[in-house]
Amino acid sequence: MSQVTNPTQPLSAIPNAFGGLIIQGSPNSPNRINGSIGSDEINLGSANDEAAGLGGDDIIFGLDGDDNLRGGEGNDLLFGGEGNDNVQGGSGNDIVYAGKGNDVVLGGDGNNLLLGNQGADTVIGGDNSDTVFGGKDGDLIVGGAGDDILSGDRGNDLLEGGTGNDLLLGGEGND
Repeated sequence: MSQVTNPTQPLSAIPNAFGGLIIQGSPNSPNRINGSIGSDEINLGSANDEAAGLGGDDIIFGLDGDDNLRGGEGNDLLFGGEGNDNVQGGSGNDIVYAGKGNDVVLGGDGNNLLLGNQGADTVIGGDNSDTVFGGKDGDLIVGGAGDDILSGDRGNDLLEGGTGNDLLLGGEGND
C-alpha cells in the first residue's frame, strides 16, 4: 500500500512489473510520497519534495528543489537533482547521486556508492564498505565503519576514514 500526499493536484500511481508502483508527482507543487513495499519508481517535480521508497529496490528522482529522499529497505537508486537535498540510502546496497546543490548524503547500512557531484556536499558512508566521491566543490567526506574508498575529486575537501581499512584519495585541490 502506498501513501501519496499532495494538497493541490492528484498524482498518478500505476502498477509496474516488479510488484511496486510508478508514481508521478506534481511537477510544480510540493509532494510528500511514501512508496509501496514493492520496487517503486518515484518521479518528483521542481518544488521542495519528500519521498520515501520503503520496501523493495526503489528508484527516486528528486529533480529541482530542496528535496528529502529516503531509500528505505532494498537496493535503491536515488537522484537528488538540483537544489540542496537531504538523501538517505537506507538498509540495502544503494547508489546515491546527489546532483547540484549543497547536499547532505547518508549512506546507511549496506555497501553503498555515494556521489556528491556539484556543490559543497556532506557525504557520510554507513556501517559497511562504501565508495564515496565528493565532486566538484569543497566537500566533507566521512567513511564510517567498514573498508571504504573515499575520493575528494576537485575542490578543497576534508576526508575522514573512520574505522576499518580505508583508502583516501584527495584529488585536485587542498585536501
